[in-house]
Amino acid sequence: MCSLILDSVSAPDMIQETSLGGGNPDTYQYEVDCDGQSDLKVTIVWTDPPHAAMPGGVLNDRTPMLINDLDLRVENDGKTYEPWVLNPEKPADPATTGDNTVDNVEQVVFRPVAGKCKITVSAKNALQPSGSQAFSIIITGAKAAELVGFDVNPKQIYGGNRLTATLTLDRRAPSGGLLVQLTSSHPKVVPVPAQVRFKSGLETTEFTIQTRQVQDPVDVTITAKYGSTTLSSTVSVNPRGIKTFYFEPATVPGGQVAKGHVVIGQAAPAEGAVLTIAASNKSLVSFDWKVTIPPGELEATFDVSTKEVNSVQEVNFWAAYPGPTRTATLRIAPSTEVDALSLNPAKVLGGGTVTGTVRIKNPANPGGQVVNLASSDTSVATVPDSVTVPAGSSTATFSVSTVAVSAQKAVVITASTPNRSVTASLSVKPEGILEVSAPPMIVATAGGTGTVVLTSPAGAGGATVSLSASSGALSVPSSVVVPQGQTSATFPITVQVVSSAAQDVTITATLGSTSDSTVVRVVPAAMWLEVSPSVLTSNTVGTGRVNLATAATSGTVIRLRSNNSKVRVPASVTVPAGGTSATFQVRVSRVTRSESATITATGAGRNATITIQLAP
Repeated sequence: MCSLILDSVSAPDMIQETSLGGGNPDTYQYEVDCDGQSDLKVTIVWTDPPHAAMPGGVLNDRTPMLINDLDLRVENDGKTYEPWVLNPEKPADPATTGDNTVDNVEQVVFRPVAGKCKITVSAKNALQPSGSQAFSIIITGAKAAELVGFDVNPKQIYGGNRLTATLTLDRRAPSGGLLVQLTSSHPKVVPVPAQVRFKSGLETTEFTIQTRQVQDPVDVTITAKYGSTTLSSTVSVNPRGIKTFYFEPATVPGGQVAKGHVVIGQAAPAEGAVLTIAASNKSLVSFDWKVTIPPGELEATFDVSTKEVNSVQEVNFWAAYPGPTRTATLRIAPSTEVDALSLNPAKVLGGGTVTGTVRIKNPANPGGQVVNLASSDTSVATVPDSVTVPAGSSTATFSVSTVAVSAQKAVVITASTPNRSVTASLSVKPEGILEVSAPPMIVATAGGTGTVVLTSPAGAGGATVSLSASSGALSVPSSVVVPQGQTSATFPITVQVVSSAAQDVTITATLGSTSDSTVVRVVPAAMWLEVSPSVLTSNTVGTGRVNLATAATSGTVIRLRSNNSKVRVPASVTVPAGGTSATFQVRVSRVTRSESATITATGAGRNATITIQLAP
């Protein structure tokens, strides 16, 4: 049995020889797409077993002569269409559609509604003489199965290994299956079967291809053809062999570069020796997959860039050249590069000592991890040359020594490892104000409390510290008194002006010639909206943002709506876990006059509104 798709415009879309029974299903079914623009014509024909001879002298006998009566039906848009038949009693009458019990050729022709057409061929009776009946089917005016996918893996292979090929149709193969033709651009390297069969009802099929060994890399294109469709897939077949292949060192921290070494047993020829390198996990490494050993040489090296990992990972490498293939394993260890540096306290009275803490990305390997240290101003603050993070630990501490100063000094402390450095700022203070602190964020309806800290206890009568705020959004008292013998005092922070957006306000505390500042973010509410630009014009798209005063503990869905049909916003937006904001588009349609629109946000027990201006 075989099937054939013809690509001629005037030819049938499918001609297929198949059978009912005899290893095939007792009912043949096949589904095709119809465009509704042309007639669908389905024809079946079969060679019926011979009937007993008619009695002598009988003319125009009406007794049905079919032994195996096959039925053709086509379903489309909820209707079933039957074949054309003639009335033997009225042979001059036009043909009608109905059940044909006379002919061994049946044909259904109609103009279908665009969509699926299901073709069914069945038998009225038990098939004689052996339970099967071969038949041919011809389909015109429909889209038959097409080849839509062909892939061969792996794309890089050593000669002598097997490939896996996959063919894909856009629909199930018809009863009896179909055949796809195959060719290879290098059949001596990658021989392929002349054809591959899709079994009935399958949309994909897989098969293997045995490659042959090569002396040089060969790119082979394998082509699959079915009907008018031709698809191809290319595979690189590589030679085998190398004397030794290794990495030195065999273990590197993630993020660093490893050095690979390849050695061949015979000096490279005049054009050089090109070796092919492959890796088991390319997501962790990157490298040039071709390494060339210069003419007359035996060895070459190549760099492998590695990615950072959380645990030790092994990547297997293969090196190929005529002869045995060699493998080498590169171990990628978690990076122990410096990750963070903190100072406690970050503000200190000159002459005091500060504790620094370095943290590396992962626990240190045996022998520990050395972190180098430096100070931007050694006349004010000094650090040791380095600190060692012990094996198995991720942190280490060190001391920063400072000297007395007459004015505030800013010093930057740097911690570094071979491929990364981090910094932290240290403020060295003279006698007077050590620090002013306040909540980093204040909600407009809440207010807060600030604190001033002196470098030493206040003297007789206390110490009066002047206070100021950089914006009218917050107010602080003009001064606060630190009581005699104390080193700190608190003061109230009041929100004065509520803006529609967050504002950063600097609070400054001054005592004599010394001062310190801190920044407070004033947010209008537990939730607030922002839209930019401030005026939106016809047929433009602005950007909206919903802000939360505190980070969401889980994904928080905020519902949005607009009171003006000319302004469209999404139904909702989600603030991700740990986040404090999410953006959305504000789409404005045609505006003929200046007007306004109000956007409302609701969610998580909070709500906010913003009014925006619209212009033509």
